[in-house]
Amino acid sequence: MHRIKELRAPGVYMAVMKQPNSFPGSWHSAYFVVTDLGLHARRYGDSVWVHAASLKTGKPLPGTRIQARGDGGKDLGSAVTDAQGNALIQVQPQGSGQYDDGTPQPKSDSTELLLLSGEHDDDVAMLPFNQPAVDLSALPITGRQQQPFDIYSWGSRDLYRPGETLRVHLLVRDHDGHLRQQNTPLIAQLLNPEGEKVENRALEVGPGGYASYSYQLADNAVTGLYLLRLSTDGNSEQAPFSMDLHVEEFLPERLKIDLGSDQATLSPGENLRLKAQSAYLYGAPAGGNRFVASMVLAPADHPVELYKDFHFGDASARFDSTPTEVLDEVFDEQGEISAEIDLSRVARDKGPVEVKILGEVQESGGRAVNKILKRVIWPAPVLLGLRPQFDDDSAPGDTTAKLDVIASDVSGQRHPVSGVQVRILRDWRDYSWYYRNNDSFDVSIISSTTVESTQTIDLSADGRPFELQVPIKWGGYWVELIHPDSGVVTRYHFQAGWSWGGDSQIAREPRPDQIKLELDKAAYRVGDSARLSIHAPYEGPGFVVVESDQQLFYAEINATPDAEVSIPIDERYQRHDIYISAVVLRPDGSKDALVPSRAVGMLHLPLDRSERSLAVALKVPRLSRPGADMRIQIDAPQLAGQQASVVLTAVDQGITNITRYKVPDPAGFFFGQRRFGLDLYDIYGRVVENYAGARAGLRYGGDGESPELPEMPRDQLKVQLIDLYQGPIMLDAKGHATIKLVAPDFDGTLDVTALVFSDDRFGKATSEPIVRAPVVAQLSAPRALAPGDVSTLALDVRNMSGSAQDI
Repeated sequence: MHRIKELRAPGVYMAVMKQPNSFPGSWHSAYFVVTDLGLHARRYGDSVWVHAASLKTGKPLPGTRIQARGDGGKDLGSAVTDAQGNALIQVQPQGSGQYDDGTPQPKSDSTELLLLSGEHDDDVAMLPFNQPAVDLSALPITGRQQQPFDIYSWGSRDLYRPGETLRVHLLVRDHDGHLRQQNTPLIAQLLNPEGEKVENRALEVGPGGYASYSYQLADNAVTGLYLLRLSTDGNSEQAPFSMDLHVEEFLPERLKIDLGSDQATLSPGENLRLKAQSAYLYGAPAGGNRFVASMVLAPADHPVELYKDFHFGDASARFDSTPTEVLDEVFDEQGEISAEIDLSRVARDKGPVEVKILGEVQESGGRAVNKILKRVIWPAPVLLGLRPQFDDDSAPGDTTAKLDVIASDVSGQRHPVSGVQVRILRDWRDYSWYYRNNDSFDVSIISSTTVESTQTIDLSADGRPFELQVPIKWGGYWVELIHPDSGVVTRYHFQAGWSWGGDSQIAREPRPDQIKLELDKAAYRVGDSARLSIHAPYEGPGFVVVESDQQLFYAEINATPDAEVSIPIDERYQRHDIYISAVVLRPDGSKDALVPSRAVGMLHLPLDRSERSLAVALKVPRLSRPGADMRIQIDAPQLAGQQASVVLTAVDQGITNITRYKVPDPAGFFFGQRRFGLDLYDIYGRVVENYAGARAGLRYGGDGESPELPEMPRDQLKVQLIDLYQGPIMLDAKGHATIKLVAPDFDGTLDVTALVFSDDRFGKATSEPIVRAPVVAQLSAPRALAPGDVSTLALDVRNMSGSAQDI
């Protein structure tokens, strides 16, 4: 349209079109803007920060008038950009009521910000806020949401049987791990697997911000995943903290198994060298126990850890998903097995292949403990990967689909490759309806694939990935990338023209180009200066912003290969949702058309809290006899002279091994990265509306009680479950505590965890002591018998005394 003389003047235009031979009144319309004004905006609570720049040069445009408007064009505020092209507009805050910690939110009317408009000389621009923000999903901005307070929750385990008592420990702190001065009301809500609320009660937060939650499960409790939600206002739907708890009819494991291999990756035709090691949890090797290994093959579509959103596999590859037994042996006296798994028959023309080994060791009674080992067969040193610039493998029809292409090795190192062959294929289906003799119709489908286009491309080792543009209509499409040296083919399949609600509603412009950002240190303290290195995909003007819930730093930049920015860290840097973002605007290189582009980079700014992470020493007897006193010593010398406490838990490792549960690191929880909490809006990429919907609540049967249909009483097996705890116990003036536990009457390994905390410092230590009798006897019996059954009981007797015994 830039060649049409009447459309060259800046302004807002309306295009009206009508398809020939269509019904009267069947008109389609759309507006577009001819302008040199680009807008980029971010919302901070009740204010909006805007950056105005020229689309042709990328340079800031001072003196631009920015207007914020709401429903019906209501004026919500205005501002004029400064010399750096920036403006801050105070608008009506959204929302009302209270924050989760009980503090009131500012009142607002029903009008929300819907549109920002800008005017500079004859140029105008409009930036809607009722559409999704810039897609930042490929950037490292993950974590939990920043809250005014934090609740750290842990337990000795996360798996329980019906009839047991759930027990969870809690620490309440502010957003930076400090003890809250005000008393925080805490509401705990427990939801069963059916989503029903089984308990709702207030918890008392005691000295040191410690609280605990316990709940007695019924003997016939519904099994499945329970959810403990914690909030300050009782609103379970928006509870900021939660913990999953499993309730199952389980038996603790008696064995442990480890699978390994000295091969990080595999080459085509190379056998897998498998090493398996197994032992009883009371310390004896599982010599003589049966070990069975099965293998499952599958396409490895995302084998490069650094490029998880790129497809490197062959989407047409098919493998039998049924596990194939590849090994059936017994462990030697040391409980070890070394074997080679034959992979010579794995096809070499199906791209990277994931080899999954499912190994299980069996007890004498036949019960098995499982472990999985995964390795990937790399068909060549360098593979070709592609990433669609659309979601859900579905692109809008009658457009140009865009995909990013790179070449990478297993470590994520990109490589230059020249002469990559690209083939675009299209699926065709012919449907033939025919009449059957039984007065019904049936359909015959004939499928075929045709080559739509071919081309050759060159890939670079750095910078922006190559953008492959594919003109498409509708139906299924294949993209094939053929490596010129190895001949390995990457195949990707997507649909064109298939959508829910129409293409125009879900189509999305490409993700922004990415800027690689690097910091010179792992973490920073107040008074430090962070040196930021900026590696942009192209040169151009831009800016760097440091922000959390407010803007902390701003600097103009001119992106070059060695651009750097120094960021002073001052007293305002006290949150863990602080991010550095860089935006580079690529100037328009053509004379007639505006083809602007921008790159975005984001990086979390970590704060150094190492002095608040405690080194805890935990001394536990390595071996104890059942019934003996276990003298456990905890030392945290960094807390000498301070008030601090310890909570000690000890649980059967045969329980925690089932769910692989580990007590989370408290320092990592309180001082770890939070999610980026802001939205970015600009006119450099068109965005569309998301579809939001409530998930349907399913009603399950079979486990719940019903007054009309009483449930048959559930037989309660006598299962020995070891779960001990002590605390919180105060440390003495030297940061020391001694706790005495009576070793339980069982044979196995305990997971012992000591969690130490003061008002603002945290640490934990773990130990795995063994408790066993001189002679260990374990009985394996069937779980159920029917009248007339004949069964065999397996009795394992092991002499662990170190001397000969007559039994």
